[in-house]
Amino acid sequence: MSQENKEYIDGIFNYCDRWCEKCKFTANCFLFTQESKIKTHEILHNGDLSNIDEVFDKELDNLKNEDDEEGYEDFMDEDFFDSINDEDDEFIKHEEEKEPEHPVNDLIDKYFLKSHSLIESIDTKFRFLSESKENHKSSIVEKVFDDFEILMWYHTLIGAKMKRALHGLDEVSKEDDEEIREIHEDDMNGSAKVGIISVKRSISALENLHDTLPEFSDEIEETLILLGKILNYSDELFPNCMEFKRPGFDD
Repeated sequence: MSQENKEYIDGIFNYCDRWCEKCKFTANCFLFTQESKIKTHEILHNGDLSNIDEVFDKELDNLKNEDDEEGYEDFMDEDFFDSINDEDDEFIKHEEEKEPEHPVNDLIDKYFLKSHSLIESIDTKFRFLSESKENHKSSIVEKVFDDFEILMWYHTLIGAKMKRALHGLDEVSKEDDEEIREIHEDDMNGSAKVGIISVKRSISALENLHDTLPEFSDEIEETLILLGKILNYSDELFPNCMEFKRPGFDD
């Protein structure tokens, strides 16, 4: 194993908030490294990714060694990738076809629409998304921007993580095999923990915005009520999720 690989924290990217710009563990994240290589390749080749496989040829060669010949063959086997794709397709199909069985599903959808509308309203006033950060230098605007950025980042992540957790809850309830059930339970709790952390950070940001932007108080209060209800349901559905140890972040 290379020195670079020894520095990676195994699975750290599975239960993070994907906000790499704010993360102190990017040097320890295999996924960040690979995405950085792809982005660099894209820039150097004027957006052309047709030869992106060349970026990873050396790493794949490193996988193929005498001690791990069988593991390398499994990694390169088309069936291996097919099984991953099938699992992803099954999850997407499940989410698309399954009608909401719990009120929290509706709350998550309502929160996304309400928060997205609020983000657009605030941006109409401050033009955060169309102007350079250099134009956001006054103390009041900087304060609004910090909370606006948090709200914007997490307003989609909350739904993704909480619905993933709900999917895991469903899988746990149906699974008879103890070992597989534990796998589903871990993923459920890890996803729920990230979702709840995202909810709490969003609540804090919204409370700050409520104090700073009284003209948006009604919209903000409606959005906070939805987050409070999501948080209450989450505590009920995933009572042990905060005990889950996220690789790197909670070690």
